[in-house]
Amino acid sequence: MKTTKIITILIFGFLIFSPFAQACRCIEQQLDILYYNKSQSIFTGKLVELESKDQSNWKKLKFKIIKSFKGIQNEYITVYSPKHISACGLSDLNIGDNWLIYTFGDNKAQMTNRCSLSKKYSEKDFTNDTIFLNNIFNKRNDFFKSTRGEGNLLNGEPDGLWKYFTYNLGKEKHISTINYNKGIEDGIWISYDKNGKIEIESMYKKGKVIWQKNYNERGNIIYEIRYNCSGKREKITKKNYDDGTPRQIFKEYYLIPYTKFEEYYPNGQLKKKGNYRWDKWKYYSEKGELIKKGKSD
Repeated sequence: MKTTKIITILIFGFLIFSPFAQACRCIEQQLDILYYNKSQSIFTGKLVELESKDQSNWKKLKFKIIKSFKGIQNEYITVYSPKHISACGLSDLNIGDNWLIYTFGDNKAQMTNRCSLSKKYSEKDFTNDTIFLNNIFNKRNDFFKSTRGEGNLLNGEPDGLWKYFTYNLGKEKHISTINYNKGIEDGIWISYDKNGKIEIESMYKKGKVIWQKNYNERGNIIYEIRYNCSGKREKITKKNYDDGTPRQIFKEYYLIPYTKFEEYYPNGQLKKKGNYRWDKWKYYSEKGELIKKGKSD
């Protein structure tokens, strides 16, 4: 009963305060990246159930998802539409028909109507809309196919700052922020963990990684990799004490192949350093005094 009241209030408010409310006078809408961003969910689906009770002013529509462009990971979704055409309700509803649906509201009650650009597969602009939506979907990195992205398009390509989100138990989570330049990764790429903290930070230049840092839950770098100008990889691995003070650092050089190693005391003072290629090492006290040098112990 409580859920029914919530749904009724949300839908009623949607229509009352919407510019589409009275006698279905719709403001002309255009599908662009701004409209994409403000839509709650976007999908193509097959209508499998239709419920329209006499005492209700709403139709309850259940769709089987064909393709989700934004906001849906389930196989089915239920949306609400005004019952009457004069209130902008969807018309010509037949079980088995395919629709392109844009919804508004929240996860408790997603709504659609004729003013929301929702349309049947046979209607005008269905193909144009799906081409545009597929372009956004296909430009995402493969790892983020199951999420939705928000950002600007330039000539059909992601451009500037994009934010990616995923859903878990109906809750939206920000998982990544990426900078694009005409569809190519260019700038900082940040991935967040389940608690919203930075997990991976990468720098891209024209689609290529310049450096990458991995962080632990305390915000300390636990792994770092960099690339030099010649394209050869220089790998730096860092292990830290709990307070973030460096404990061990491995530096692997590929232009002149050898590995350097550094180990530190908890007070930050260098304890040991050397390289594995020539097996030359130096050992220090906690005060920084050279104790000995030679081959490794």
